[in-house]
Amino acid sequence: MSPKEHPAKLAPLDIFKMEDGTYVWKAAADSLEFAKSKAKESGPGTYMMFSQTTGNKTILALGDSAEEKAQKVLSP
Repeated sequence: MSPKEHPAKLAPLDIFKMEDGTYVWKAAADSLEFAKSKAKESGPGTYMMFSQTTGNKTILALGDSAEEKAQKVLSP
């Protein structure tokens, strides 16, 4: 089957990590739960999960001791 018949499906969430004052793209995910697990694998830091479907952002702050703080930011 050709790509025109079945276009590739893109993951609806992008995962970014704050590095030196800017967000750097790290990965894509199919669900918020999977995005959080990918962020945890990457280690401590501040992450943003951006939904290409809704435009919403979820900010996830991970501490050194697996402490987790999440905040959902709705798009205007």
